[in-house]
Amino acid sequence: MAKTNEQGKILEQLVAWLHQEPGVVVQHDVRLATLGGGKRKRQFDVLLTSYVAGHPVRLAIECKNEQGPIGVEKIDAFRGKLEAVGIPPSLGIYVSAGGYTEGALDAARGAGIRPFTFAGLSADRLSQAISNAFQSVVVLLPCVTGFDLTNDNHLPIGSVGEAFLVYDEKGRFVGNIADFVWQAWQTGDLEPRIGTASLRLEIPEGWHSLIEGRHLPIRGLVVRVEILALVMTVEGEARRAAVAAADTGEPVRQVIEATFETPPGLYALRAFRSEDELREYLTSSGLVHLAHRVRSPRINFWNMMYWPPSQRVAETIAEQMRLFSEGRIPDPRPFSFEQIEGHDPANAWEPIADEYLAGLQGTEEGELWQPG
Repeated sequence: MAKTNEQGKILEQLVAWLHQEPGVVVQHDVRLATLGGGKRKRQFDVLLTSYVAGHPVRLAIECKNEQGPIGVEKIDAFRGKLEAVGIPPSLGIYVSAGGYTEGALDAARGAGIRPFTFAGLSADRLSQAISNAFQSVVVLLPCVTGFDLTNDNHLPIGSVGEAFLVYDEKGRFVGNIADFVWQAWQTGDLEPRIGTASLRLEIPEGWHSLIEGRHLPIRGLVVRVEILALVMTVEGEARRAAVAAADTGEPVRQVIEATFETPPGLYALRAFRSEDELREYLTSSGLVHLAHRVRSPRINFWNMMYWPPSQRVAETIAEQMRLFSEGRIPDPRPFSFEQIEGHDPANAWEPIADEYLAGLQGTEEGELWQPG
């Protein structure tokens, strides 16, 4: 008997919690006087009270946490309680954890009572079921993988690096290809959609490349970009309380509560190359999987570094090049992404190099910072 009472109380508490919302007074285990007066009162598991134009409207809920289905007699008894206290049966709700017999559903429909089933209890029906929950941070990172540059040059290019640099009609350096991709990412011209994209850049007339001393007008520039989703996931617990229409199974109301802990340490990153792959991952497991999309503030430039460069990277490269110029180390170029940036995507949020910001604001030479 004690176990049965405990099972009944947990369901009543969950149903009361499920109906909490602003403007509704939720009461648990309420006794109401009958219309005939006298000392006898009727007990209701959950009572909802709201107001319409200043007038109270009451809905009464009967909760049964039983293993088997509810029969006709219990529906009739609930109807009797409602009528005894002056609550119309149409404002009565019956919630059962074990379902209903066909006769009980017919009786409920005939009286106007709404029969619901409940989901969210543990196997012994003594507590809420605990399910896995996941929370992911999805960082969208554009990676420059190639480019197609059209100009009037018919000779092989001795240094591909020269093709990255762009000059205006007065011969002033105005930036490199990575600058233009980053600007497109900042303005939204490069859409934050996982997968490959071809970014066609509009180059002003007169802007050109300077290749082996020759000024070559840029006739067209298309940059190939792959936008990766780097996903970090933490695991937690989820609890659910839900009611559905007993006859159709249609969901009526649901509350999911999830809790997460993020202890310090290293977390694995997963990389996804398409929206479909990411969607399958986010929907494949757990009662709930929360996902927060974040645009990386910078781009991955040719798997060499985040662009624009951070102050830390600018200083690291300057130090490497100084040691090289002094003959103390071999030429460190080309720099690798792991060597410069490491494996922590949080490095993309490091402060941008002062020299680069000064170039954006415009210097006398009109130059932007360039690595090495």
